[in-house]
Amino acid sequence: MNNFKSFVTAVLLVICVVSALTLVGCRKRNELEIKVKWDRSKPEIKTGTIIKYSSLDIGKVAEIMQGPESGTTVRVRILHKYSYYIRENTVFILRKVSATGESFIEAIAIDRDAQPVLSGAVLRGVESDTEIIARKLITNWKQTGIWLAVGIVLIFLLAMSIKILFRLGALIISLAAGAITAVSFAPQIQQILQPYLPQDIRVDLVSYVIAFLIGSFICSIVVGIIFFRRYAK
Repeated sequence: MNNFKSFVTAVLLVICVVSALTLVGCRKRNELEIKVKWDRSKPEIKTGTIIKYSSLDIGKVAEIMQGPESGTTVRVRILHKYSYYIRENTVFILRKVSATGESFIEAIAIDRDAQPVLSGAVLRGVESDTEIIARKLITNWKQTGIWLAVGIVLIFLLAMSIKILFRLGALIISLAAGAITAVSFAPQIQQILQPYLPQDIRVDLVSYVIAFLIGSFICSIVVGIIFFRRYAK
């Protein structure tokens, strides 16, 4: 009887071990394994360094395959449930947490519509955000062209708005100058014109109009000269 119990216990133990190994093997097979290569040395990367996508921890460095002499190549394991984040043109950049000084690797998809990668793929490690932006601009050239066209249109509209505002400002200044001239010099002009105009004409009104036009005209010339000298340089 004791032998039978021992036999059953041994069988159950073997089944548990085999089941555990099977689960571990299935888990490893379900993980996405890729390589990431940098041209420069990355001594900050260690086995176990976290891989992030946005704020998610999606995997870790499983092995450092090459040393500083030929850049850095690492084998990365991505959890199966996050593997769809890794696309054919996904790039990886080394980041540091300023508060703790710890390093992590961020995965950035250049084109989210690209095909997902399979295990064994070799992806690129980049050195700076500038390189990431350049890759996005080159890869998404249609979107880049659209944004460039929109930017040109906005600059053109801004320039036209500035031009319109300048003209409006110049008009307001000219009108103000004409009004000031009319108030200041209309009596003198009236004295000059009085002997030459018929009695039935309102000389005071004519004097105000002439003074207003003279003041506006002179102010427009001055503003035009200032504008030309400023923007012709």
